[in-house]
Amino acid sequence: EKVPYPVAALVEPFAVGEGAAYNADVQAGETVAIIGSGTIGLTILLMTLLRNPKKIFIVDQSKSKLEFASSLGADAVNFRNTDPVEYIKGKTDGVGVDVAFEAVGLTPSVQTTMKVTKTGGRAVWIGNSQQMVEVDMQDVVVGAKTIIGVYSYNDDNFGNAVKFIENNLKTASLFVEEEVSIGEAQDFYTRLANGEKELLRGVVNIYG
Repeated sequence: EKVPYPVAALVEPFAVGEGAAYNADVQAGETVAIIGSGTIGLTILLMTLLRNPKKIFIVDQSKSKLEFASSLGADAVNFRNTDPVEYIKGKTDGVGVDVAFEAVGLTPSVQTTMKVTKTGGRAVWIGNSQQMVEVDMQDVVVGAKTIIGVYSYNDDNFGNAVKFIENNLKTASLFVEEEVSIGEAQDFYTRLANGEKELLRGVVNIYG
């Protein structure tokens, strides 16, 4: 009851993030990389932090989203000016991370995910943009890397997302960057589609 409707609408993407962290079986003390700092990448970050990893890297090109990720506790890497593979391997003694999340869904981000995953590590694919991607099969086989595909979440993941938002309302509220009424929705979506806006989440409030 204490959660406003616009923030409560975020339960679904937070459940996706929780489902990804759950299926990756992130353990305390492990190193983690997240490729993509959109809403899903950031919810993965928050839900993974609950599992007490040793270090979390996040990779993107959006300065504002990377700054937000850094404020949440990630080591943010802008691939426009830093090679993420070199950076992450340099920070992990040349080994790579235990778990790498792909939260974009394009060949370059998938390839980066696989390159930063250590031998015997887990790569978790959540991104769903490009139907066919290219990967280095020998890297996967010789490196004994496990690829886990995650599309959604289960009931427990959804419940955990609800609890997280209830207990971290201030943080969750930061994801609602703009709120519009149902009458403003068409123009709002048009501006998003035209690239005139870059938001984590905009919320159409039918009660407003």
